[in-house]
Amino acid sequence: MAVLSDQYREYPDYPTQEPIFEPSESQSNSEPKDIKKYLYGAIGLVVIIIIAIVFFSSGEPAGFGDSERAGCGFGKNCFEHPDECGCGEGYVCNNVGGRWSCVKSELEAEEPYPEYKATPTETPPDPDKKSAYPDGVCNEGENCFNHPKDCKCLPGEYCSTEHKKCIEMVCGDGICAPYEFPETCCIDCPCPSEDMFCNEESKSCEYYKMPFSCEEAIFLARNFYEGRGLIADKAECLGIYPHHEGGIIQEVRINIRGETFMGELYYRYVGVDSDGEVFELLGL
Repeated sequence: MAVLSDQYREYPDYPTQEPIFEPSESQSNSEPKDIKKYLYGAIGLVVIIIIAIVFFSSGEPAGFGDSERAGCGFGKNCFEHPDECGCGEGYVCNNVGGRWSCVKSELEAEEPYPEYKATPTETPPDPDKKSAYPDGVCNEGENCFNHPKDCKCLPGEYCSTEHKKCIEMVCGDGICAPYEFPETCCIDCPCPSEDMFCNEESKSCEYYKMPFSCEEAIFLARNFYEGRGLIADKAECLGIYPHHEGGIIQEVRINIRGETFMGELYYRYVGVDSDGEVFELLGL
């Protein structure tokens, strides 16, 4: 009986322990993959932001009105690369704070920036280059066409634009050359007015000269009609011209009192030759 009683002896209570949760193998492997995915996404976003900052801060500022800037790459601007970085309508390329940018045209008119002249293609000076033009010497490679101050033609010569050299003038070949004029070679270049003639000795156009004045020619014309019983009211000289029968005449038009045509004064035309003879001109 003693043994049985020991089997049923009461033992003190031990504290209970909550079961420990152990994640499954699939769950433990998925957590590092999720962390890498978020990390890669954050890195990509940072790279995109850096590229955008570099692009918009490089070379020329984006400016305003740049309608065709697809080919305007890094380090280019609207001044040095107008074909690729040209400004849009209503905008102009101007130097803004030392950087070329497209600005509104009215803005440039109101607040103009200091003029800046860039010479990206300027050729460096040649140390072997000859003295500046003009130097008074017709050097090799210079001629009367490209250096007229150094390579002057002699009297009686002209600079040919075709041959680029001085050529002797020829008057009397029947061709009015670019260097010939009525005042210098009327044989080739006709006189510009009918009251002039070509003096073949001086080769210059000269005005015809009468032995009497215009007033004397009008006096002779009035006497011509008064001798026929007509009264001349208004008369004027028209000029000195060669006559088809030879010589020269002073042409005069004269109105006879009472003669009209369609309500206007009617004029008769007469010629007075160098001998003072007066005759009516027909067909006028």
